[in-house]
Amino acid sequence: MTAGFAQAQSANDFIQIPSNQQTPSPTLQNQILTKVQMNGQATPYVGRLMLDEKQNTMQLQVMQDPCHQLTPSERGTIKCMAMPMQLAMMTAPLETKKDACGSVYYSGSMQNPDDNSLIQIDVANHSQRVCDDLLPSTIMVQAAVINAGSHETMTYEMQK
Repeated sequence: MTAGFAQAQSANDFIQIPSNQQTPSPTLQNQILTKVQMNGQATPYVGRLMLDEKQNTMQLQVMQDPCHQLTPSERGTIKCMAMPMQLAMMTAPLETKKDACGSVYYSGSMQNPDDNSLIQIDVANHSQRVCDDLLPSTIMVQAAVINAGSHETMTYEMQK
């Protein structure tokens, strides 16, 4: 799933962070992602990424936000009063790696007991990156939900 991310050149370029020392960057604890694609198609949706260091989990939500309550807007303007509506939610255990440039990669997968689907989430946080290369976004998320029964896959790509 990390094909779209800037990768370290070899496994030796990654630093595995032990689970008892995993402390996600405070900037990622509750992050709104304004560019959301579903199955390769641009959408008007908003993503919310939450990392829980105490529970060692990450949660990704896809929200419909018609009034832009989750995204910055002009100060003092209210467009409407409709609350954001959650369209999808994915939760997975958190595994953390850091590369030599300072980027932190979070990944996790789990089997959903309700419908036996596989959930895979990969996050790249480049906000502390020190290398001089250009990346499309400081925070990039790729997620997939694979339904075991119907063999259908829903993919999500999100950026800040």
